[in-house]
Amino acid sequence: MIQVRTHAALAEARSALAGTGAVLVEAAGDEFVFAVELGDRAREGSGTHGRPPERERAGEIEVAVDAARRLVDGGVGERVVVGLASLSARLRRDGSLRVLGRIPKHCFDAPSDARGVVLSEAAAAAMGPRLPAPAAVPLLGRDAELAALAAHAGRALATEVPGLATVVAPPGHGKSAFAAALAGQAGGWPAPAGLRPRVVSCTLAGQDRPSSLAGVLAAVLGGGSRDAEDPGLRASAAAPGALRLARVRAAGRALLACAAAQPLVLIVDDVHLSDDDLLATLEYVTRVGARARLWVCVLARPELDRARPSWGRRAGGHHRLALGPLGEADAEALARAVLHPVEHVPARVLGWMRERTQGVPLYLVELGRELRRRGAIRRRVGGDGWYLAAGELPGLSELPTARWLAERELATLTPALIAHAQLCALLGSEFDEAEVAGVQAAVEVADADELGLYDAGAGLEALRDLGLLLAAGAQRWRFRHALVRDGIAETAPGPWRAQVHAAALRYYRDSGADLARVAHHAVAAGAAEAGALQLAVAERARTRQAYLEAEQAYTRALAVLPAEAARERMQALAGRGRMRYRQDRYQDAGADFAAADALADALGDRATQIDVLLDAATARDWSRDFTGAHELVDRARALALATGSGTPPTAPIELRLALAEARCQWRRAADPRQVCAALEAVAGRAEGLGDDGYEALIIALLLLVDLWPELGEVERAEAAAARALGLAEVHGDVLHLGAVLINRRHIWVARGQVERIIADAERVYALGSEFGLVLWLYLSTGNRAEFLYQSGALGPAWTALEEALALERDLFADGSSRYVALLRARMLAYEGRAPEARVALAELEPERMSPWEQRMCTLVELSSRDGEEAAWEELYRRCRDAPVYYEPIEVAELCGLHWWRRGRSRAAVRWLEEAAVAAERMPNIMGPRVQATLARVRAAVDALHGG
Repeated sequence: MIQVRTHAALAEARSALAGTGAVLVEAAGDEFVFAVELGDRAREGSGTHGRPPERERAGEIEVAVDAARRLVDGGVGERVVVGLASLSARLRRDGSLRVLGRIPKHCFDAPSDARGVVLSEAAAAAMGPRLPAPAAVPLLGRDAELAALAAHAGRALATEVPGLATVVAPPGHGKSAFAAALAGQAGGWPAPAGLRPRVVSCTLAGQDRPSSLAGVLAAVLGGGSRDAEDPGLRASAAAPGALRLARVRAAGRALLACAAAQPLVLIVDDVHLSDDDLLATLEYVTRVGARARLWVCVLARPELDRARPSWGRRAGGHHRLALGPLGEADAEALARAVLHPVEHVPARVLGWMRERTQGVPLYLVELGRELRRRGAIRRRVGGDGWYLAAGELPGLSELPTARWLAERELATLTPALIAHAQLCALLGSEFDEAEVAGVQAAVEVADADELGLYDAGAGLEALRDLGLLLAAGAQRWRFRHALVRDGIAETAPGPWRAQVHAAALRYYRDSGADLARVAHHAVAAGAAEAGALQLAVAERARTRQAYLEAEQAYTRALAVLPAEAARERMQALAGRGRMRYRQDRYQDAGADFAAADALADALGDRATQIDVLLDAATARDWSRDFTGAHELVDRARALALATGSGTPPTAPIELRLALAEARCQWRRAADPRQVCAALEAVAGRAEGLGDDGYEALIIALLLLVDLWPELGEVERAEAAAARALGLAEVHGDVLHLGAVLINRRHIWVARGQVERIIADAERVYALGSEFGLVLWLYLSTGNRAEFLYQSGALGPAWTALEEALALERDLFADGSSRYVALLRARMLAYEGRAPEARVALAELEPERMSPWEQRMCTLVELSSRDGEEAAWEELYRRCRDAPVYYEPIEVAELCGLHWWRRGRSRAAVRWLEEAAVAAERMPNIMGPRVQATLARVRAAVDALHGG
């Protein structure tokens, strides 16, 4: 018996059932009942003579199921029940049956919440053995990748050089299954030094922790990590970036200590969801120079490559691989597995499945699930085997997508269960029963009544039984795949989606949930407070120095803040600009600052406008646009001096303005004594502001370290350096500590201590390697090359220069800095390699360079061609009056070498003697090199004259 409730006409139902042998029994309102009775004639046609009666009945039910499926597929009914009844009937002339007696009510007893083709209890029992549950899906086609990672890990664990592996795969390509297989194999890897590695595998998917670093540390160490509220880290909060670096160093050292006790294999899935702290920590523990029996494997979607294009460059050994679609043989093997227990799958069906899914593992699995749900896997009538009803395939011609997955999951559910699934999908990655119940209770009563929402616990269990949800820990749930969750969320109608998010906002806000979750639902619900909540999330992340997280939150705030919320938009734009320039995104930061400046001007908020202009000037300065930085500082000062309405600048902003002006004077090569006086005044004012004045104080000190040696105040420079280093260490301020070490070279130059210059450069390089500060690697290698060149150690200088040149090309692809390329041209000119020097010079753009760099370009040009002595005299005069101490020494020395190589020995000696005199009257480390060159030329001249 087949029961269908439908709004379709009887003719449509009969048309869908044509050829099935089904005949109408009852028609009452929107309910039709059909009967399928095979009888002896039908059984003869189907070849069932001699089979047991139960086999015959099962075959009849199979025919009824086929007929019922036609009603569903034809859109006649969403729920069709197949039941059993023993009735007497007569065939009418019109082809319908006249039932003698009443159809018993229990005939169609079946689960009320199921949709599609549903079997009554009696029909299901008569069908005999149920379709076996799907077999565990094997990992296929990844043996080579697993072997490569095993070899890579083996080298890391055996040599104590930490290894980093990155596995990238688009959604659905089996990344998480690969992670599970890798973790399972890692437990059996050979034990280095007799210690079997400890394997820790975790995923960031579904994490609701504020920090993914905390989650990984908990998995490895069994506990949490310290955060910005820890009193031991509060001093670091005053120093930009110090708090984040302190967290990274502490976490990294804890992981390395764990690996020192026992070899450690750490596998982290879904790191594209990670925060900056975790990624920086993983780079920290696998950086060049680290020592531990540690191997880290991260798995991610391609978003990781876009967010962190330099990921893995710091690692001592980085192995990257991508998981693509399965090959033909592996795709067909997986197709066979998902069609279990079908014994013989036709080759054309395997090819069809491979083609429709493009070899994507998830889509193959879900296609098999859909075929199973449609009843395409059937028991052979009269036998114990199973076969695939190939007739079901044409209805599945669409290429699987997230929406496809969701629609087919929901097709068999009642409206109430669909709404329940959508509500769960809209809540997020993971949720528990209390959350679902709380959000349901907060949904507007009218909507809840209309949808007839499930009890939270019963609904979760029903979705679990259907295979949609999986357990995610104690009393927590998640969808079986993120794509399924996303697709189901996408199917939620707009009004229902808005109601769920509004209810979630009320529930999570009232229950004191994490602010980021509250803000997410506020945005999705279109709530008036969404912008303010996202701003609060951004400010919290900024306080923790989580710059990327803060930038993203500011962006979300700007997306929902209306134009009339000018002050809030100004705050968000200025905040995002600050986060962006701290991530070296100077152009984007400049655009944000310009927009914030315009809003502050329109609001008449002078104090904020000055603050924004000073931040924009810092971004310009960091990007080496010194002229633009000076213009912005001048604008800020003009605003501060202007009279009229508006809030006057605060003491910290006045301090920042004074520092910016002093820095501009320094950049403009003003009288160094005036600059030093201005910087001393800034330092004195900063002392009284505590942490609010820390940044201004340490910047003033490190600039004084740069300037005082030039004035002969070496002891004062040393004192300033010692104080700045002490402050930086107390605050955990690695960034300014490195800057002080870089500037301290002027002290060692004044004392002629090359070895201390190189030692500081190597320390800066080590800090840059430790924390992934690529700019420091560039500065330290460039400084090392420069001072090795000046001291005459050309072999080591060339080695350092090649590394610095590679970093410069990577960091400044736009050509904004060519300092090292210019150094290379200078070194070629010094060695007399004129053709190469000319080529190197041709690659530079002097018009984009500073006055000092332009003079050095002229030096290379004169050295590599037959120039007149007057040109050399003019260049020397310009350099002698310049503030860069070694300019006149280098110009005079290269001029002497130039004339020596052209056979003008007297001019050569005269210029080299001038270089020696210049080296004696000013601080430098070039004196020994110049004296050696002069002695060599004099000896050659004497030998020539003696001959």
